[in-house]
Amino acid sequence: MEWTDRHCRYLHRLFSPHALLYSEMIVAKAILRGDAARLLGHDPSERPLALQLGGSEPDELALAARAGAAAGYAEINLNVGCPSDRVKNGSFGACLMLNPSLVADCVRRMKDAVPIPVTVKCRIGIGMAAHPALGAGGGRGGGHGRREDGADVAGKERWECRDR
Repeated sequence: MEWTDRHCRYLHRLFSPHALLYSEMIVAKAILRGDAARLLGHDPSERPLALQLGGSEPDELALAARAGAAAGYAEINLNVGCPSDRVKNGSFGACLMLNPSLVADCVRRMKDAVPIPVTVKCRIGIGMAAHPALGAGGGRGGGHGRREDGADVAGKERWECRDR
């Protein structure tokens, strides 16, 4: 966190003019209860840009996704891969991988709320458990080639899974 801010994205855009860039993970509650304009603000030169959301309440995520779409984001991304203790203590991030039905509900609610793609970012598993929720309705998902505990998986640095 605190890495892919607008300055970092501007630099990335100089290197890759057409790549989809991602925001920092922003907690849905912060968008709904805080300064949404500041949290969602970005320069048009950063586009295309995906909004990465954190949260576990489907209604809040849907409202935050709607705010992101209205702010000009090209995609909404639900982060279920962050392993930090602070995020897990908030009952979202990687701990959501243990509750695939909740992830599916969150994705469905966000997809119903916005006309832009909704995707999921996850780790490849928690401990030795595989992640079963990626196909829960997201059009595309990305995963880290590490488990939630940080263990690497040889030869799997990044993968994508597409709904068909």
